[in-house]
Amino acid sequence: MRSRIGTQTNEPTETVEELPVQQPTSAQSIESGSIWDEFDAEIAVLVPQNSTAAGIVEFDKYIGEPLLKRTENPLLWWNERKAVYPGL
Repeated sequence: MRSRIGTQTNEPTETVEELPVQQPTSAQSIESGSIWDEFDAEIAVLVPQNSTAAGIVEFDKYIGEPLLKRTENPLLWWNERKAVYPGL
């Protein structure tokens, strides 16, 4: 039995087809721009465009902060986070 198993090999019959690489033309390069153009477009969607939306986002971040202990100084907390919450 061992001799029969040893002589049989299962060769994969899959074939891999290579596709030709398409070189971008100068028109395609201009249209695609840079990766930073795409990044800026994504950020523009995520960043609020008006002050009301920005205020809501800032308030939501504030509400998500953990509560202070009774022994902590709230004025010190606000001083440390004045750059994080400039509109509050």
